[in-house]
Amino acid sequence: MQRHYLDFLEVGAELYAISVDAPDVSKAFFVGRNAVQFPVLSDQSRETIKAYGVLAGISNIAIPSAFIIDKDGAIRWKFIGDTTTRANVDIMLQKLDELKDAVPDEVGIEIGSIAPDFTLPNTDNKSVTLSADRGWENVVVIFYRGDF
Repeated sequence: MQRHYLDFLEVGAELYAISVDAPDVSKAFFVGRNAVQFPVLSDQSRETIKAYGVLAGISNIAIPSAFIIDKDGAIRWKFIGDTTTRANVDIMLQKLDELKDAVPDEVGIEIGSIAPDFTLPNTDNKSVTLSADRGWENVVVIFYRGDF
């Protein structure tokens, strides 16, 4: 994800990664070891992961997944992976491009619904709130389990 971060920014999208890991663990691994520059958020309570419906029951960690949330907070696209499958960056960037002029075509809890808001600490223990970050055209939220 890091090597494509500028691609997301160029299409007007911020990228958030959310994990069950504590901020200091994420900072050491993702920011320190892997030089990740996008916000890595900690959901140790798993409330946000549950709200997005991607908590893996037995392992109690996030199912690898990605959601594109528009500036109004509506979920416009999603990908739900598994232990070996992650969201494809090229497909996410293509979807972001397609969504520039698209109108949501589904209604309900899934695509087209308002994304659950969250406030989570980043790797510097500063709070990041989804609803407060409306300066972007879109926000991409990815849930991960140990790697991107």
